[in-house]
Amino acid sequence: MCAAAVASFVQSQPLKARLKNGETLYGIFFLSFSPTLAEIAGLAGYDFAVVDMEHGHGGISDALPCICALVSTNTASILRLPESSATWAKKTLDLGPQGIMFPMIDSRKSTQKAVSYCRFLPNSVRGSTHTIVQASDYGINEGYLSNYKEALLIVCQVKSK
Repeated sequence: MCAAAVASFVQSQPLKARLKNGETLYGIFFLSFSPTLAEIAGLAGYDFAVVDMEHGHGGISDALPCICALVSTNTASILRLPESSATWAKKTLDLGPQGIMFPMIDSRKSTQKAVSYCRFLPNSVRGSTHTIVQASDYGINEGYLSNYKEALLIVCQVKSK
Protein backbone atom coordinates (compact mmCIF):
# COMPACT_ATOMS: atom_id res chain seq x y z
CA MET A 1 0.00 0.00 0.00
CA CYS A 2 2.76 2.46 0.86
CA ALA A 3 4.66 1.74 -2.37
CA ALA A 4 1.60 2.67 -4.45
CA ALA A 5 1.20 5.85 -2.43
CA VAL A 6 4.88 6.71 -2.95
CA ALA A 7 4.53 6.09 -6.70
CA SER A 8 1.62 8.51 -7.03
CA PHE A 9 3.29 11.11 -4.77
CA VAL A 10 6.58 11.06 -6.68
CA GLN A 11 4.65 12.01 -9.82
CA SER A 12 3.63 15.31 -8.17
CA GLN A 13 6.15 18.12 -7.95
CA PRO A 14 9.04 17.09 -5.66
CA LEU A 15 10.13 19.19 -2.70
CA LYS A 16 13.46 20.02 -4.38
CA ALA A 17 11.68 21.42 -7.45
CA ARG A 18 9.36 23.51 -5.27
CA LEU A 19 12.38 25.01 -3.51
CA LYS A 20 14.08 25.73 -6.84
CA ASN A 21 10.91 27.53 -7.95
CA GLY A 22 11.27 29.85 -4.97
CA GLU A 23 8.23 28.65 -3.04
CA THR A 24 8.06 29.39 0.66
CA LEU A 25 7.63 26.02 2.34
CA TYR A 26 6.77 25.13 5.91
CA GLY A 27 7.99 22.08 7.75
CA ILE A 28 8.12 20.37 11.09
CA PHE A 29 10.71 18.25 12.92
CA PHE A 30 9.63 14.91 14.41
CA LEU A 31 11.47 13.34 17.31
CA SER A 32 8.54 10.96 17.73
CA PHE A 33 8.16 8.09 15.30
CA SER A 34 4.38 8.04 15.43
CA PRO A 35 2.75 7.54 12.03
CA THR A 36 -0.41 9.07 13.49
CA LEU A 37 1.40 12.29 14.43
CA ALA A 38 3.08 12.32 11.01
CA GLU A 39 -0.31 12.02 9.32
CA ILE A 40 -1.77 14.77 11.51
CA ALA A 41 1.14 17.07 10.59
CA GLY A 42 0.51 16.37 6.92
CA LEU A 43 -3.19 17.04 7.29
CA ALA A 44 -2.36 20.28 9.13
CA GLY A 45 -0.80 21.55 5.92
CA TYR A 46 2.95 21.23 6.40
CA ASP A 47 4.86 20.96 3.13
CA PHE A 48 7.49 18.63 4.61
CA ALA A 49 8.43 16.85 7.80
CA VAL A 50 11.92 16.01 9.02
CA VAL A 51 11.93 12.61 10.70
CA ASP A 52 14.84 13.00 13.11
CA MET A 53 16.91 9.85 13.61
CA GLU A 54 19.81 11.88 15.04
CA HIS A 55 18.03 12.93 18.23
CA GLY A 56 14.83 10.90 17.97
CA HIS A 57 14.63 7.39 19.40
CA GLY A 58 13.79 5.57 16.18
CA GLY A 59 15.69 4.03 13.32
CA ILE A 60 15.07 2.86 9.78
CA SER A 61 12.23 0.46 10.55
CA ASP A 62 10.50 3.17 12.62
CA ALA A 63 10.88 5.77 9.87
CA LEU A 64 9.08 3.81 7.12
CA PRO A 65 5.58 4.03 8.67
CA CYS A 66 6.11 7.78 9.12
CA ILE A 67 7.07 8.16 5.45
CA CYS A 68 3.97 6.22 4.42
CA ALA A 69 1.76 8.38 6.65
CA LEU A 70 3.28 11.56 5.20
CA VAL A 71 2.88 10.30 1.63
CA SER A 72 -0.81 9.63 2.30
CA THR A 73 -1.23 13.37 2.96
CA ASN A 74 0.98 14.49 0.04
CA THR A 75 3.62 15.76 2.48
CA ALA A 76 7.31 15.34 1.67
CA SER A 77 9.59 13.53 4.09
CA ILE A 78 13.19 14.35 4.90
CA LEU A 79 15.07 11.83 7.00
CA ARG A 80 17.79 13.20 9.27
CA LEU A 81 20.51 10.63 9.77
CA PRO A 82 21.95 9.73 13.17
CA GLU A 83 25.42 10.27 11.66
CA SER A 84 26.92 11.10 8.29
CA SER A 85 27.86 7.70 6.91
CA ALA A 86 27.43 5.69 3.74
CA THR A 87 25.62 2.93 5.63
CA TRP A 88 22.97 5.21 7.11
CA ALA A 89 22.52 7.06 3.82
CA LYS A 90 22.03 3.81 1.89
CA LYS A 91 19.45 2.45 4.33
CA THR A 92 17.62 5.76 4.43
CA LEU A 93 17.55 6.35 0.67
CA ASP A 94 16.22 2.84 0.05
CA LEU A 95 13.03 3.92 1.88
CA GLY A 96 12.38 6.62 -0.72
CA PRO A 97 12.19 9.93 1.17
CA GLN A 98 12.21 13.14 -0.86
CA GLY A 99 15.13 14.41 1.18
CA ILE A 100 18.03 13.31 3.32
CA MET A 101 19.71 15.43 5.99
CA PHE A 102 23.31 14.88 7.04
CA PRO A 103 24.16 16.22 10.52
CA MET A 104 27.49 17.54 11.80
CA ILE A 105 29.03 18.53 8.48
CA ASP A 106 32.21 20.48 9.17
CA SER A 107 34.17 20.79 5.93
CA ARG A 108 33.99 20.80 2.15
CA LYS A 109 35.37 17.25 2.19
CA SER A 110 32.63 15.97 4.53
CA THR A 111 30.03 17.67 2.30
CA GLN A 112 31.44 15.95 -0.80
CA LYS A 113 31.48 12.60 1.02
CA ALA A 114 27.85 13.05 2.11
CA VAL A 115 26.73 13.79 -1.44
CA SER A 116 28.72 10.79 -2.73
CA TYR A 117 26.74 8.54 -0.37
CA CYS A 118 23.62 9.52 -2.32
CA ARG A 119 24.94 8.79 -5.83
CA PHE A 120 25.20 5.37 -7.44
CA LEU A 121 28.35 3.63 -8.64
CA PRO A 122 30.48 4.08 -10.72
CA ASN A 123 30.37 7.84 -10.12
CA SER A 124 30.12 7.51 -6.37
CA VAL A 125 29.93 5.00 -3.52
CA ARG A 126 26.27 3.95 -3.34
CA GLY A 127 25.62 0.41 -4.50
CA SER A 128 22.54 -0.28 -6.56
CA THR A 129 19.71 -2.37 -5.19
CA HIS A 130 17.11 -0.19 -6.84
CA THR A 131 15.16 -3.15 -8.21
CA ILE A 132 14.26 -4.47 -4.76
CA VAL A 133 13.68 -1.46 -2.49
CA GLN A 134 10.80 0.82 -1.50
CA ALA A 135 12.37 3.87 -3.19
CA SER A 136 11.86 2.42 -6.69
CA ASP A 137 8.53 0.78 -5.87
CA TYR A 138 10.43 -2.52 -5.69
CA GLY A 139 11.63 -2.17 -9.28
CA ILE A 140 8.29 -1.14 -10.79
CA ASN A 141 9.40 2.50 -11.25
CA GLU A 142 11.57 2.07 -14.35
CA GLY A 143 12.58 5.74 -14.34
CA TYR A 144 14.01 5.70 -10.82
CA LEU A 145 17.68 5.60 -11.83
CA SER A 146 17.32 8.38 -14.35
CA ASN A 147 15.27 10.66 -12.05
CA TYR A 148 16.52 10.17 -8.50
CA LYS A 149 19.23 12.88 -8.65
CA GLU A 150 16.77 15.53 -9.82
CA ALA A 151 14.19 14.64 -7.20
CA LEU A 152 16.36 14.03 -4.11
CA LEU A 153 16.99 16.99 -1.82
CA ILE A 154 20.32 16.63 -0.01
CA VAL A 155 20.68 18.82 3.08
CA CYS A 156 24.05 19.16 4.81
CA GLN A 157 23.88 20.74 8.28
CA VAL A 158 26.99 22.79 8.90
CA LYS A 159 27.53 23.17 12.64
CA SER A 160 31.02 24.60 12.78
CA LYS A 161 33.00 27.62 11.61
